[in-house]
Amino acid sequence: MSDYNILNYGAQPDGKTNNRKVIQRAIDECTERGGGRVIIPSGNFLSGTLILKSNVDLHLESGAILTSSIRQEDIIDFARNFKDENEDIGWEGGCFLCAFHEENISITGTGIIYGQGDKIFYDDNADGGFHECPLNIRTEMRPRTTFFEDIKNLVVNGITFKDAAFWTLHMAGCEHVIVD
Repeated sequence: MSDYNILNYGAQPDGKTNNRKVIQRAIDECTERGGGRVIIPSGNFLSGTLILKSNVDLHLESGAILTSSIRQEDIIDFARNFKDENEDIGWEGGCFLCAFHEENISITGTGIIYGQGDKIFYDDNADGGFHECPLNIRTEMRPRTTFFEDIKNLVVNGITFKDAAFWTLHMAGCEHVIVD
């Protein structure tokens, strides 16, 4: 199994640079060459939507943080970009990590997938300091952390999801799934 370290593709671990294009290039190359591991090393890597492909293990090493952009222009909005028979199901907003009709996909390691939900949800102090009211939501951009549809052999193992802006782990019509 070959490794595809995103640093070799020009990824910047500064938490500010959108690394979407270089990470996607590593994912695409991994699939084209028969599969392997796309390595997210230690550091904070901001990215827009990433489309996972067959035979790819997205592996987050210790100390790795893969941060979802919450900028609208960085996220694929499936309601606008893909024809759907159920146009009124509320898919606007898109998602961070996704895959459609693929197989043998995994997300592994001990790193963190950070959705920046702590920047989306906020306390407006409506209850005078008791902090018991539901948090308010900035609705301009709330990407789902993941959206996997019709995936055969999906594994999510060891990683931490932190502060999702919207749904964390969405698996629709997937077969042979292990989440640990």
